[in-house]
Amino acid sequence: NGVYSFAYNIASILSVVWAALNKAWIPYFFGKMDKKDYASIRKKYKYYILVFSLITFILMFISPEIVRIFSYKSKGFREGMSIVPIILISNFFIFLYSLPSNLEFYMRKTYLISLGTFGAGFINIILNSILIRRMGYAGAAWATLISYIALFLYHYVIASKITKYKIFEIKYFIIGGGFIATTGVIFNLLQESIIKRYILVLIVILFLAYKASKLMKAKIND
Repeated sequence: NGVYSFAYNIASILSVVWAALNKAWIPYFFGKMDKKDYASIRKKYKYYILVFSLITFILMFISPEIVRIFSYKSKGFREGMSIVPIILISNFFIFLYSLPSNLEFYMRKTYLISLGTFGAGFINIILNSILIRRMGYAGAAWATLISYIALFLYHYVIASKITKYKIFEIKYFIIGGGFIATTGVIFNLLQESIIKRYILVLIVILFLAYKASKLMKAKIND
């Protein structure tokens, strides 16, 4: 319990980041919905997913050092590092499902949110009862991830049904989810090499900065 709680608290840094960004996103989203400016939402949420994907990527790749810092007095907790990436990906899916669920809030379909939460909780309990026996605390992490993926799929389907305007496209969620899943695989391969991990982070940041600068120049020229 202690190891799992420690790992969960480390990964929850991403939840704090999401909570801050979501407070900025909701007023923008609701304002554009009031104006029926769906085109702006379609354009901006793609960048929102990109930014949060990058934050998740960076946090995952520097998580071993964060774990070492916070466990310098109790090194036994460091074994929880094995599930930190899983919980980070779980928190990423919290971010993903918040996008369609915000639409449900706007449409005042909050009972649908309650149904989804109840269903995900039920799935989590069933999976925990199976996976913890077989995998220990790692099973709890996987159960959480699967439950949040199911909750995202639920909210996406509901959001696509409650309005005739196609605000969110599944392909951008798939791209974001696929990127983070790939990040998890690469992280496991490079976890023991701090140099390789930080070089990769630097390459990705420089690449995105280059793309962003080209995009800005194109807008200025237009």
